[in-house]
Parts: sequence; structure tokens; C-alpha cells
Amino acid sequence: MAMDAPPYPVPAELQGSIDALEKLSYFQRRIIVKRRMPGQYPRFFYKFRAANTGDSQLMARLRGFLIDSRLWLSDHASFNDPFDMKADVVIEGTPEEIEARFRSLLEFHGEGEAPEIQAESLKRIMALPPTEKDAIIQNVFRASAGQVGICSFGGDPRSILMWAHYAQNHEGICFQFSFAGDPRTFAWAQEVEYKDEYPRINWRDRSSVPDALYAVLTRKHPGWRYENEWRLVHLAGAKSLLPFRPESLVGVILGSRANEHLKDAVIAVLDERKAAGLPSVRLFKAEEHWREYRLVIRRIGRRGATPKEE
Repeated sequence: MAMDAPPYPVPAELQGSIDALEKLSYFQRRIIVKRRMPGQYPRFFYKFRAANTGDSQLMARLRGFLIDSRLWLSDHASFNDPFDMKADVVIEGTPEEIEARFRSLLEFHGEGEAPEIQAESLKRIMALPPTEKDAIIQNVFRASAGQVGICSFGGDPRSILMWAHYAQNHEGICFQFSFAGDPRTFAWAQEVEYKDEYPRINWRDRSSVPDALYAVLTRKHPGWRYENEWRLVHLAGAKSLLPFRPESLVGVILGSRANEHLKDAVIAVLDERKAAGLPSVRLFKAEEHWREYRLVIRRIGRRGATPKEE
């Protein structure tokens, strides 16, 4: 069973502000976020998921979101974009700076080795041509990138392509999260930028490594721009679960092709959520517009009440 990721290392200068926000009601947090942080984050984040009604694990997956309040942090190797985490990684600087950087890498990765062995390894590395030094840094970068956990969100629940690509051709589901519901978690969300070039990273300075990883994790080819993607990035959270505050999950949207079995499964888990005393979640359905190429999101009653357009 997957373990929870370690807590985010909240900087000391932000800890007091986040603690104060969490003591307020949800609606008070919404007002503060709207007035003091306009444009910094979207109001909602949307997580599109397949929800195959023939899958025996469907109820467990629904409970993971709605009861356990956990998000899965993937490693980048499992993503559908082979260019994810690509970067032009080099090591540049004076010979003294480059030697100091390789020494720090050898000390970190060769902890416990005798100093004379590390010194001999450093001597061999420094004798290599620049291209081979760059190759070593590329391998170090890939190892660091493999430890990073990522949870991706879309920006528009009416995106026809997002439903097609990430929610089982509109047969799946979308979870709606509110930033104000959990600022401690969603303050770490990073907006993806879309460019043709790989980020260029100089691996010389060890202190710049986290920023370099964030830069690589939040850049994609412009062909993905339709996703309007935001990512929660945890530098040590690959293949683990990220807890979130239950009140941050505010809506569940069924795809336009979602069947009654999926709706019944969602309602059953929502009933469990209510019985557990967790905050209520609104239920919606995406519908195809009758004369335009667009989706309409309607709020629906849990027991067949008349839908309401949102």
C-alpha cells in the first residue's frame, strides 16, 4: 500500500500566514484569497479521471478522493508525454567551481566511502572531456527527477479535449478542488508554461537544484496548451499519496457519457462521506450543447431531481 508523502517544508516566513488562514472558515478564506491574492491562483483546480464501471477497484478509487482525501503523486516516467522533464542540463563555470560541484555530488552519493576513494573518483571525473562531464550530470538530473511526485490538474471542466484524453472519452469523472479549501496544499501549485525550447539548466550550484527541477517540471510543448495545466510538485513524493483537507473537494462532475452505474457508485460514496461527517460535495453532469460544439455543466440532484445549469 502506498504511503503518504512527507509534509511540504513550509518556509518559516509563510508558516504563520498559513496557520492563520487555516483557523478561518472556508468562506472567510475565500474572501481573503480573492482580495489579497487576485490572479495568483485559479479559484478551482480540476482533476480528470477515468472511471471504468467494470473495474472492481472503482469504489476504492472514489473513496480515495471522497473519503480518504488523498491525491496520487505520479512519477514523470508514467506520463503520456515523452518530453516531460526534458532539459538541456550542463555544468559550466570555472574549473574550481566545477570541481567543487562534483566533490559535493561524490560526498552526497558516496556517503560512507573512504576519503581517498572519493578523491580518486574526483580526479578521474575532472580528467574527462566536457561532454562526458555533461553526461554524468544528465544522469544525476534523471535520478533527482525520478524522486519528484506530481499531481496534475486541468483548468477548464468544459474542455472537450480534457474529457476525451483524461476521462475515458467523456465516460469518466472530474473532481473539483477549491484553493481556499486547502491553501497549505494548493499554495504549492505551479502553473505550466508552454514553449518550444527545453529549459537550460546549469547544475553548477547545488542550491539552485530545487528551482531547476521546478522549472523543468512546469514547462511543456505548446501543443499541450489546451490543458491549462497546474501541477502540485513534491520533490520527494514520487509514487506516494498527498493528503488534502476534505473541504477543498467541493464538486464531482460526471462525464457526458457517464452511465447510471457510475452515477450510482458516486452517490453511494457521497452517502458514506455524509455519514462520516465530512463536508458536502455538489454533484454535476457535463452535457453536450444541443447546437454548439461545447459542454454545459449542470448541477444534478442525487436522487433524480431536476438538473440545474451552473
